[in-house]
Amino acid sequence: MSQITGAGFASGAIGAGVNEAIIGEIKKIKDPGTAQIVSAIVGAAAAKATGGNAGAGASAAQSGTKWNYLAEDHIPVQIGISIKVGFLGHVGIVVKTDTGSYDSADYGRYGKDIETSSGLAAPTGPGTFITRWFYDPKERYTFMINSEYIDPVKAVAAYNDQIKNNGYTQIPSEETHKFFSEVCPDVNDDDSTIDAKRIINANTQYYRNGTSDYHLTEHNCVTTTIIPILQSISYDNLSWEAKITVRQLRENLLNPTAIYTILSDDIYFFQGKGLLTNGAYGRVPNE
Repeated sequence: MSQITGAGFASGAIGAGVNEAIIGEIKKIKDPGTAQIVSAIVGAAAAKATGGNAGAGASAAQSGTKWNYLAEDHIPVQIGISIKVGFLGHVGIVVKTDTGSYDSADYGRYGKDIETSSGLAAPTGPGTFITRWFYDPKERYTFMINSEYIDPVKAVAAYNDQIKNNGYTQIPSEETHKFFSEVCPDVNDDDSTIDAKRIINANTQYYRNGTSDYHLTEHNCVTTTIIPILQSISYDNLSWEAKITVRQLRENLLNPTAIYTILSDDIYFFQGKGLLTNGAYGRVPNE
């Protein structure tokens, strides 16, 4: 954590170190913004006590405490899949945590700087992982997996490993407006819009690895979501109904619409005895 402050900046390191000592308490705070405020106070106090710069110590401790990866510093208790339907569609991962709230993550061709083809994001180019806190499961079609069939901790770790092990680095919050329109300041923004963009940025992390890593037919939102989930399912322990759904997912790792159909059928035909719990957020499929 001391690396956050740069070489030789002991006071910030100490502030962050104190935070690590009490992170078990800080992480109980559900709102990440509040957690950062508490973290900043602790860091500032520790730095000041050692004769360092309180402001810098606060900044270092604050940034070091912020939850960066999917469901980091929370305990995952249930895994879900979010889906947008449409011409191309989209699939993402959802995590219910021990706080009772939901986190989410997505991967795709996001950003102001993506190349386009016929008005759509080009099928190959820079991809972006996005992790978010406090996802609303009613925001999209959200299907939750029966907890007895999947190890949620393993699923989250497998998802995060895609980011950690493949050269992805977090875009600093002060730089995100250069890449992503949803947090880009505008001269015509009113106070409520400015606040909304700050909230988005405070609850969202963006990761890129500087390569053309996104490939529509090889490495996309479906593969980055479904593969970690499948890796965390114990196939031998599944009901016969759930095995049908898992086999179908294995065979359709590219198409969001196909994933939507498979999950909808699981709920419609198996009524909670398949891979999914009985019901979905957003809109119940086939109803």
